[in-house]
Amino acid sequence: MTRTEDMTEAIPVTAPEESTGDISGDAVEQMLACAHSLREKRIEHAYVFNEHGELLYSLKGERARIRFDHRDLFRLSNTIFMHNHPSGGAFSLADLYVACAFEMTAMIVVTDSFLYTIRPSGAEQYFTRAHYTDIARCFTIRSRMLPLSEQLTVGDSIWYQVARDLDMEFRKYSFGERSGSS
Repeated sequence: MTRTEDMTEAIPVTAPEESTGDISGDAVEQMLACAHSLREKRIEHAYVFNEHGELLYSLKGERARIRFDHRDLFRLSNTIFMHNHPSGGAFSLADLYVACAFEMTAMIVVTDSFLYTIRPSGAEQYFTRAHYTDIARCFTIRSRMLPLSEQLTVGDSIWYQVARDLDMEFRKYSFGERSGSS
């Protein structure tokens, strides 16, 4: 599966009927509301949740990045980090570096049309610093295998391949068509 359409779960992003792991249905609803609010933002914003999906705090960034002050850095460990990419696209290597450096539970990226999630394999609860070396190496190898024209604008399919190669969980969900009601 290398085509983006094959990886997309073409369902509207809504809360599941039951809880998801350690995250309650109410927490999932709150996370989805935050994700929907990020879709329209034209500069990067982030929401930080604890490992149970409860909102801890939010951050406002710049056009293409979020800067962290020292207080933020101490609070990122063991969290779920959700942020938007206003220009579109899934994860960057910098996103995964942050997830690994702060031993996050999951990284979530929201674009206008999609919600992407990546997390370590089911056997591991958190990303670790050791994961980043493997992620960067696999990303480099996979991106070099792309045609030259695609190496400059790496799509989300590479993250599907990296996650598969490293036994991580990668998901891409479509927000579906915009509507006036939820």
